Amino acid sequence: MRLRLLVDPPADGAVNMAVDETLLDSATKPDAAATLRLYRFRSPTVTFGYAQPVSDAINPVACERLGVECVRRITGGRALVHQHELTYSFAAPALASSVKSTYRRVTGAIRSALERLDVPVDPRVDSPRTGQGAAAPAHLPCLAVATGHEITSRGGDKLVASAMRFLRRGFLQHGSILWSIDRSFWRQVTLLGPEDAVPAVGIRDLGGTQLTENDLIDALSTAFSALVGSSAVETPLTSEESALASTLEEKYRSRAWTEERRVLESPLVDNSEAFW
Repeated sequence: MRLRLLVDPPADGAVNMAVDETLLDSATKPDAAATLRLYRFRSPTVTFGYAQPVSDAINPVACERLGVECVRRITGGRALVHQHELTYSFAAPALASSVKSTYRRVTGAIRSALERLDVPVDPRVDSPRTGQGAAAPAHLPCLAVATGHEITSRGGDKLVASAMRFLRRGFLQHGSILWSIDRSFWRQVTLLGPEDAVPAVGIRDLGGTQLTENDLIDALSTAFSALVGSSAVETPLTSEESALASTLEEKYRSRAWTEERRVLESPLVDNSEAFW
């Protein structure tokens, strides 16, 4: 499988989510390549899951006061504050027959990249942690819920937060690789209570102060090249993809989509659709 690499400049939430959905659309085409996209958000932004009610995701008063953009993803999961991180997305034709197997392979590539950089990560956990996962209170954001199947460090602190949209013809997985976490900011813009812990950690907190963004980009490119069996080639969006992304921006900027999920999606849905 061919691997395309996109390293994008910082953009707002609507642009970033529109490009990621475009990559999922491209991944479902015949003879599609895989795409690894690495990017950042222009300013602090909250994304929340496809099926998550806004009332479970954010403090709207604080978000408005602090100028925090809020946008709904097409992937599953809980609210995530994008702030001090490198954001990744990976869209490809089917790598495996199930959501869980696909997720393991993608997170395995990210784990390999972090290990290459000597970032300490916990042994892989393949089952939900006791008392967590789907049973956790609905108001808790992503980094406050240890669900298993993910990359952690320091005995369970999340280092990478991810979400997925899985189709029979292709999938999108995207998420945050944390440099650090501002817990005070998270408590302001999400619904975290004073008693709620945030078991998360960033690369900087683990002693990786000498690592640069380029170091992480290079390691991820190498790891995903090994995953798909092809060297990454940095290639921009096609004209057709750019046009679709521009159209999709309107959806991600609309209150109808963000607040009520009432905007029609592009024709991605098939009978095997799943969210993670």
